Amino acid sequence: MTVRVLLLTALALVQLGEVKADGNCTRVYPSGWHFLNPNSTEGRSGLLLAESGDRLYTLLPGRRNPYERICNSTSYKESRAENYFPEEKLQQFPCMFWEEGGFYYCQGGSCTSYAYLECNDKSEADWRLYHAALIYEDYDGEVVEGREGLLMVAFNDVNSGDVRSGTVCDDNFNWHAADLSCQYLGYEHAEGWGSEPQNFRYINESLLEEHNVQILVDEVDCGNNTSNITECEAQVMAGHDCSRSENLWLKCGYRNSTDFDWDLVFKGLIRVDDFSGDARIGREGLLTLAFQDKYNEDNHIAGSVCDDYFNNHAADLTCQYLGYRGAEDWGSDPKNFQYFPRDAFEQQGGQIVIDDVKCDEKDRNITECEMNILESNDCGLDESLWLKCYSEWELASLELHKVDNRTGRVVNGTEGVLVVSYSDHLSNYDAGAVCDRFSDFNERMANMACSFMGYGSAKAWGTKPYEYLPETWADRVKVLVNELYCSKADSNIRECEASLYSKGEDDCSMDYIVWLKCSSDDDDDDDGEEVENGLEVNFGGAKLTANLDKIRRKWFF
Repeated sequence: MTVRVLLLTALALVQLGEVKADGNCTRVYPSGWHFLNPNSTEGRSGLLLAESGDRLYTLLPGRRNPYERICNSTSYKESRAENYFPEEKLQQFPCMFWEEGGFYYCQGGSCTSYAYLECNDKSEADWRLYHAALIYEDYDGEVVEGREGLLMVAFNDVNSGDVRSGTVCDDNFNWHAADLSCQYLGYEHAEGWGSEPQNFRYINESLLEEHNVQILVDEVDCGNNTSNITECEAQVMAGHDCSRSENLWLKCGYRNSTDFDWDLVFKGLIRVDDFSGDARIGREGLLTLAFQDKYNEDNHIAGSVCDDYFNNHAADLTCQYLGYRGAEDWGSDPKNFQYFPRDAFEQQGGQIVIDDVKCDEKDRNITECEMNILESNDCGLDESLWLKCYSEWELASLELHKVDNRTGRVVNGTEGVLVVSYSDHLSNYDAGAVCDRFSDFNERMANMACSFMGYGSAKAWGTKPYEYLPETWADRVKVLVNELYCSKADSNIRECEASLYSKGEDDCSMDYIVWLKCSSDDDDDDDGEEVENGLEVNFGGAKLTANLDKIRRKWFF
């Protein structure tokens, strides 16, 4: 928390005088709102509860609270929830307050009054689309508009003059809707569209949460007879079942004089596995692209990029386009086909597909650079580019966790489930277990992991960690690493390449979670030490979720 936020929070506590707290205040980003009615009836009136993560918060009443945003209406009524509920029930929820454009919660804080809100849904708003844009975060961290990016829309209520801006969900969206959206923005057609993970590469999810950007449009349904996006059916500020991972992105463009249009269907850095001989995709290798004819799915062209005019800025932009932080190194012959054999590349129809990539310092995305795509070129295959990119996430720590059978707490020691922690360049951290679905984790990796933690060699390793975690914990364990790969050149586990699950994509069963047992100077003393905050740090907030479920059972059932 910044000094400014701390000062604002302290000032708010003095001014409001209705929050009792011990200090240590943090900001809360609600993902949804609930109304708890004393008569157990459904509707949009009752004790106002904000959902954030695995917790529910009450709200301190106040005329500055953003009730219009919560109700999506200018018609509402605020009263005091203590007039409807016993004080002891209200005090079960942590209480937050609104100040300086945000919600805040103070550790150990409690409210002397609680907001009871009645939203009047009978007010007839007439929302009209009046602006749309594609936005992305440029190289300097500024949010700018362009011909591709996260789709943002703004609506105006012609009756009240109220304005709302937010994102669009991908439910029912199709190519016709994408073309109509691009035409509304002034382009001729859509070159590409989708949702996760590309949407978060344009605008980081944390930025959306910080500014409380909401999904405004869902279920966009454009029939073949529609000629304008405003003619399509859609749910506009009428509720949705979407998450931010379903936010739409678009890439718009202009048609050329050719009779076909190519879509980029694959981009990546490929290399041959040192051990298995299989092709792998990672953060270094031969830069490879594949295009598909938009109107003939059987027509494909795949190949490499020529190094003509390529420079360090182009390398950084390419790595960023692939989802990495920047370029560590790049080049062409002879290393290009050390990553992937030239004869295998030629046998699979590989050719030069992009030439003359020219990026100047004003370009903030590789798509803004000049280049010749699928045109004639004067390059030989020996000019094919290879890249080595900086990973977005770097290994921060390793630990071995198990559940103590005597206390039921998670402890850290010389054996247990391998838990990894990664950090990005903004000092954001994420932690979880390692999945080994294809039995790639080997003795060399196990020894490097034990050495990294300060132990000796690995005594044993494997999957199915039921000796360390109860099988009933299957839904509680968060898996972060989808695949771990160490080349022959890697001498430290930090140098190995990890494929991380995106938020909500974890599909690894507990049978494939890696456990490890390391040797130490005192193998008999392996009871471990308790992990801070019990289960909630490394196992997906299990302890907090259990408490929340208990509250929900007591209140809602």
